[in-house]
Amino acid sequence: MVKVSESPRGAQLRIGTRPKASQRGMALVLALVILALGLAVGAAIAGNLIRGTLLMRRQAEAVEMAALLDAGMAQTLAELSQSRTWPGDSLKLPVGQVDMRTTLLGLERVGVELEATYRGRTRRVDADVLIRPGAAPMVTSWRLMTPALTNTDPLTSP
Repeated sequence: MVKVSESPRGAQLRIGTRPKASQRGMALVLALVILALGLAVGAAIAGNLIRGTLLMRRQAEAVEMAALLDAGMAQTLAELSQSRTWPGDSLKLPVGQVDMRTTLLGLERVGVELEATYRGRTRRVDADVLIRPGAAPMVTSWRLMTPALTNTDPLTSP
């Protein structure tokens, strides 16, 4: 056989010879370490993608919920401009539902309760509305109540 080179340890590598068992073991360990690192990086990337998707989904749900509450308040103000004693109603939209209730608090004040439901989640708003003769109803305070935890899905619940 032909001598190719000499390694720093003095071992000779020859063409056509097989590596020693210790060299094969080291190559296997190195391959397993590289594979494990690759899997860890892949898992981290997948986790970040899932978290980003869930965050975007929650943000979209929050926007839809706010739109439902705004639609409910607009409907309530329109009805209160016609009658101060309007008791409330339920507004069903393609994306969800808003329940509206009013309570007369005085001669010029009405309490408004809105409850929006979207994809199994519920959010409630309490508002005070000022109604003066000859003027449009005006919201004087708006309080977002703590969201009810009606969704028990561990990936999407807050």
